[in-house]
Amino acid sequence: DGLLMNVWPVKVLTKLVFIWLIVSAGFAVGAIQKAVPIKLAAADWCPYTCQYTQLPGYVVEYIKILLNQEGYALSVTILPWETAIKLTREGLFDGLITAVPEEAADFTFTDVATDSYRSCFYARPLERWRYKSKKDLTAIRLGIIKDYAYGDPVDSWVKSNSNVYVSRDKSALSDLIVQLKNEKIDALIEDANVLSHFLYINKVNDKVLEVGCLEDAFFYLGFSPQYNNAPTLVKRLNKALSNKNNKNLLLSIKARYGI
Repeated sequence: DGLLMNVWPVKVLTKLVFIWLIVSAGFAVGAIQKAVPIKLAAADWCPYTCQYTQLPGYVVEYIKILLNQEGYALSVTILPWETAIKLTREGLFDGLITAVPEEAADFTFTDVATDSYRSCFYARPLERWRYKSKKDLTAIRLGIIKDYAYGDPVDSWVKSNSNVYVSRDKSALSDLIVQLKNEKIDALIEDANVLSHFLYINKVNDKVLEVGCLEDAFFYLGFSPQYNNAPTLVKRLNKALSNKNNKNLLLSIKARYGI
């Protein structure tokens, strides 16, 4: 009997440990399954959003961390911008990772900006034209990318003028640079970081000259009209984007991209 008394607690403890391991494993699986998939679309707008696996873009890295904090697992698909907006509006993607309300007025946007960008004009090296105000645009044929919002006064000017070359090409920036080189356009407009990165990565020998810039503008996350969880997620992201620690995190990620 004494032997049974000594063995019995060991058996009980063994069973309890076994049960605890099963329960713990269940919680671990539950934690893994808790991450809700979310699919966002973007353009090849490097260094913000990139096609590279190891360096997907500083915005992609940043938003992935913020969404992970909220229990979401992010995947990003790079598409021509016009296609990204269209497919997201139709519900094939949950949202756009970098956008402004002017590009998709029917989307639900965060109130807090993710970051800022600066659109600048670029011309051939010997071009004498310079951008100082809206009236200067009337003197040139400008190259733009389909459905991009550059900010006013360019956006409002483009809507009311036909002397504009609109690129719908998958490699739209490359197309604009070719059009500029071939003198089909007098200038193109693009974000300063994007153009600098493009010239560096593609080793473009044909230099372009910066001939003026617009004021800094902000971009946001925009969610599809088909994405039912948009109002709730936007509230949570507004808090995350306003968080001081997260803002410092953004700066550290940008530093790795040389920004």
